[in-house]
Amino acid sequence: MRLDSLQPPPPLPLPTRGRGTVPDAVHDAANGFPLPLVGRGRGGGLAVANRFARTLRSDATPAERILWQQLRLLKAEGRHFRRQVPIAGYVADFACHSAKLVVELDGGQHGDAMTYDKQRSAALARHGYKVVRFWNIDVFEGLEGVVDRIRFEVGLPTAYAYTGDTPTPTPPHKGEGTS
Repeated sequence: MRLDSLQPPPPLPLPTRGRGTVPDAVHDAANGFPLPLVGRGRGGGLAVANRFARTLRSDATPAERILWQQLRLLKAEGRHFRRQVPIAGYVADFACHSAKLVVELDGGQHGDAMTYDKQRSAALARHGYKVVRFWNIDVFEGLEGVVDRIRFEVGLPTAYAYTGDTPTPTPPHKGEGTS
């Protein structure tokens, strides 16, 4: 049989409605979370990841839209972010390739996805990316702090001093107390 006579399987259909809908061939029915988009099911791989990412970009959550407006401003400071980016077989919410940083926004549905999130973060780490996660409520109620932490992670000046995973406000300079 000649290889050039073989036809690839038909592509998987795009998600039809709703945020996070994935084609059945890349969905893990056992736990309800999407599998990595590389090498799974017929027609899987990068093409499915790219189409799925494109769909997610056009169907962003309100928190993603708010954060995206802020991350776009960082381009002027030399940190270009992309949104809904296929990396390591997963679609990252936001990524800065030059800083090897992935920013994930988690809504209420992620409370049950701890194992999946750990696998996803480990896969991204194997590709050299650091993953920082924020809850959607953090974006709605503390956008300045979220953006400041992201600035810290990509090496830009920040308004706060950071140690470990928790931001700590910088104390006022001597003589500048609060009044």
